[in-house]
Amino acid sequence: MVLVHGAKRPQVAPTVEAVADRFERDPGGFKRPGATGTFGTWVWSEELVRKIGLDEDTNRNLTRRSLLMLESIALRNPVVHRDARRAVVEGYLGDARRSFSPPRFLLNDVVRYWRTMGVDFVAKIRKDQGWGLRNAKLRTSRKLLFASGLLPVLRCHELEVEAMTRFLLSQFEATPLDRVADAFRAYGELERGVQTLVAYDHFLSLLDDPEVREELDSLSTASAAWESKHFATVVELGHEIDSGLLGLLFSPALSRWTQEFGVL
Repeated sequence: MVLVHGAKRPQVAPTVEAVADRFERDPGGFKRPGATGTFGTWVWSEELVRKIGLDEDTNRNLTRRSLLMLESIALRNPVVHRDARRAVVEGYLGDARRSFSPPRFLLNDVVRYWRTMGVDFVAKIRKDQGWGLRNAKLRTSRKLLFASGLLPVLRCHELEVEAMTRFLLSQFEATPLDRVADAFRAYGELERGVQTLVAYDHFLSLLDDPEVREELDSLSTASAAWESKHFATVVELGHEIDSGLLGLLFSPALSRWTQEFGVL
């Protein structure tokens, strides 16, 4: 997406078409953005910040805002990217009033994005948009992305309000897996961390095999997926990731905050 820091305006450079053309000419190859219209367009940071909640906060807006925070990188002009991300984080934390407590407004939206992914998964497969690979990613990549947002927010229980913005921005500058690994390290849950990351590494190695990826992508229904040995492996890996993450979230250090803020 072409990110513009500020309000919507008529003239922006580069154009979306110019960026798309450059991607298409890249020797590494890039897939076109999905058909939903979430990407492949201009995005205005002012709309991401102003339209949090209520009817104006569409699925597209929620997705763009969440992914800007959780897993975006700047191909050009990192200052715009940094400032837009800061504006989004500060837009949430402006309502944080309690030190040593996770900022509930931000936490609720991180959880909402995760639940939206789950709901949209069903909506997409009802339109015959594939089952196997989407389900595999939901069990692994998408779940770890959610954890990479949830864990830093829960860790704010250690901080005064004034320190939360700096901490969260430093966390969001790291990759999602680095944030998850840092949480396991910070709370001394190294064995569970190894379990989680080794399982995910195994999943990535499966996707690196073109034949396995093609097979998962071809599984159009749940009944077909359960006939696949590769999908069965993905399910086992998903269970390993679940076990590791739940062990951390309900460890002595985080259990209170997970129950109070993540469950209720």
